[in-house]
Amino acid sequence: MGMYTGIRHGLAAVEEKKLNQKKLQLSQDPEDRLNEQLELTTMKTKFDLLDGLRQKLGGGSGSSTTRSFKKSAGFNANESFENNVLALTKTYNISEDAIKKVSSEGGPVAISKLLEISKGLQEKISSGEYVTGDFNTLIGGLISNRITSPAKSEPLDLSSLEGIVSKEMMTELQLMDPQNNVAGMTTFNVDDVSLVKKMSLSDVNTVKKGFSSDLITQASEELNRLNKITQEVGEPNSQIPEEVSQWATARTAVVAKAKKDAAANNSDMGGLLSLYGSGYYDMIAENRPGFVPSKEILPSILEKINESPVLEIRSDDNTNGSSAELYMKLLDDYNLIEEGQMINVWDEESQTYLFGPAGGNLVKVRN
Repeated sequence: MGMYTGIRHGLAAVEEKKLNQKKLQLSQDPEDRLNEQLELTTMKTKFDLLDGLRQKLGGGSGSSTTRSFKKSAGFNANESFENNVLALTKTYNISEDAIKKVSSEGGPVAISKLLEISKGLQEKISSGEYVTGDFNTLIGGLISNRITSPAKSEPLDLSSLEGIVSKEMMTELQLMDPQNNVAGMTTFNVDDVSLVKKMSLSDVNTVKKGFSSDLITQASEELNRLNKITQEVGEPNSQIPEEVSQWATARTAVVAKAKKDAAANNSDMGGLLSLYGSGYYDMIAENRPGFVPSKEILPSILEKINESPVLEIRSDDNTNGSSAELYMKLLDDYNLIEEGQMINVWDEESQTYLFGPAGGNLVKVRN
């Protein structure tokens, strides 16, 4: 009996000791937890300070443009990276290799910017308001000419915290050797994308009127020169050779008819084009890129424009050198042929034409 009583007392003592230890632990835990919480709060304060400095002093990541296309409706810079890549490859047919390069240099932000530019560019091209613009060529050039800066890491300047945090805190922050990670930057210069807006319909009509007016003016000027000859022939003591007079009379009839047709309601310019050709549309296109003759002018007119008119000079006299003599009189003596005009002068001796610019070297035309 005494033995069992001793055992019970021993067990009770053990239980009491455990209870006292638990009470002691419970009394200590709040203090420990408070100390741990204080330590965590201090650490969080340090990191918040560092993070705030990075936000204030450090650079961000991504991409920029020197000038941007108008943002497309619904564009969201926060769209998922995967969706942006899918849109660039599937919708805009940009190669995966190009996208990988842009992504590795500028990250998701650069991909979002490229998508934004692609949308704006495609919308402009599809509007039909521009005369040039192959999307693949333009966007490919934009990607090729991108400007990149590599990612880098640099020490974070803590000087702005002096006087704000304690010396102890500053020392601890400095010991942490905080670094500011500056992500790579990709810049797209959309000025490299050359889109030329179409000339307005009213301006195109003005150009067409100018084309007609230019040809009619040329005809009027030639008729003035020809009329001086024909009028002088009728005067007493006229010194104009008969052959020159006959040539001028025949030429007057041809030019007058072509001018009359051009001035008619249907504005048939074919006759004048066959006489003079025209570099008018090419001149306008060179100075006004928005005007593309092949898109605005009838093919039949363009075909005649591309033909180089050649003036034929052949004397009725079959004596050797007669046509050459007539040519020189028309050119030098009576100014009825303009220098540079392409001509065919008949050569009685070789029975073939001599071809070239008036006032320049003439060569035999092969039969």
